[in-house]
Amino acid sequence: MQIFNLTFRVKKCFYPRMKKVLPSLAVALLLSGCARHYDMTLTNGMRVTNVTKPVLDEEASTYSYKDVAGNEHKVSQVRVLEIKPHSHRKDLVNNGK
Repeated sequence: MQIFNLTFRVKKCFYPRMKKVLPSLAVALLLSGCARHYDMTLTNGMRVTNVTKPVLDEEASTYSYKDVAGNEHKVSQVRVLEIKPHSHRKDLVNNGK
């Protein structure tokens, strides 16, 4: 009878908590995998960090992207030299120096 009572208590306390925690944990894992920033280097040497990967509109010849503040921008395809994933390493940010 003691064993049954103990397992009943564990189920009663553990399962309701897990029902609340598991969806939050799943959402956090999914969102952390999607968080990727991109650096876009322009012809004037300026580097723009984007939250979304720039998408090329071939009709207008422009790249559309959202910046870190969430604002949407468009840049002419001619002005873009390079698009690459953002790196937080300082040696790469300072042009390899």
